[in-house]
Amino acid sequence: MSKIKSRGHSAAAPLGLDQIRWMYAEHLAAEAWLLLLAAVPAVPEDHAAGYAIPQASYLLGGGHYIRGGSQALSDRLVELIRQSNGVVETKHEVDTLVVDEDRVLGVANHDRGRTDVSVEYAPVVFGNAAPQHLAQMLPEACRHAFLAPYRSRHPSISLWTIALGLSRPPADFGVRHYSTFILPPWVRTLGAMRDAGAILGEEPGTRLPPYSFVDYHRIDDALNPTPPYLGTLCGIDRLSNWTSLSAETKQKRKAGWMDRLIGDLDREFPGIAGAIVHREMATAETIAHYLSAPDGAVYGFAPEREGRNPLAMTAQTSVKGLWLASAYVFGGGFTGAMIGGATAAREAIRAADHRLYLSALGELS
Repeated sequence: MSKIKSRGHSAAAPLGLDQIRWMYAEHLAAEAWLLLLAAVPAVPEDHAAGYAIPQASYLLGGGHYIRGGSQALSDRLVELIRQSNGVVETKHEVDTLVVDEDRVLGVANHDRGRTDVSVEYAPVVFGNAAPQHLAQMLPEACRHAFLAPYRSRHPSISLWTIALGLSRPPADFGVRHYSTFILPPWVRTLGAMRDAGAILGEEPGTRLPPYSFVDYHRIDDALNPTPPYLGTLCGIDRLSNWTSLSAETKQKRKAGWMDRLIGDLDREFPGIAGAIVHREMATAETIAHYLSAPDGAVYGFAPEREGRNPLAMTAQTSVKGLWLASAYVFGGGFTGAMIGGATAAREAIRAADHRLYLSALGELS
């Protein structure tokens, strides 16, 4: 087996605006290699720079990780919003974008029991869902024009993950890096990575998918300083691997693949399987369900030859006041989502008031 090592850095909380800007500029999630390896053969030279820039940053300078995980970043952002007299609503789902002709007026939302239904009015709305999902919230007359820029784009790859809890640190079994990438013998070229997505649609047999193992204890993550120690296996998946299966068959398939993959990890790091006290698997179907992501896509649109150059990105949509603020603007991963959100903010400020834009641009740089 081949192993590719990577390194990580952590940022101490609490986070201020300067630290969040730094995270936005520098952060690249460890799983980005999956997107890039799967897409390399299809990315033309004029588009490759948009994906090579963050990858080069990661390889040269490492990745940056927030102590306490993504929840710490979310909590800090909520704190900053409230400090600016903003309000954060939770446990509510937006189901309708309120539009007058070609301009958004606000959003209609409801709680889980649909007993609390309300409309929030605003001249600017940022949509962080997939364009296909946002289109379903629009009046039917607006959908065609809204979807036109994205009609030829295809969703990115999806992922499977196995979350592990261990009674001992993985370092006790020879793990020396934050992330270790294990390539089975059949992976000889980058093009072979495309075949990895279909493997979990098979019964666990002799062919293994390429996967990564992340040991969170290798960095100062402030997640679990005491057992269970956290680890994750991750690889490429497809929604079609799971949608036709019954609930019982899905559980059996998951259990079989967890046994197979953990067994392979144990061959790389003898004894680690015996320290696992908890395991749980998520698939492309899990992502599609919880994120409403088309085909379980985790990286926005696939970087395809006919796709838009990511360096010519825009968050503007056909509906005035509605801005796309997600991985579907630039690209996937934490970096892509952050860039997409910052791009939407800049463009919205510019469109709202040129004078306001000049003063606010510095706050977003």
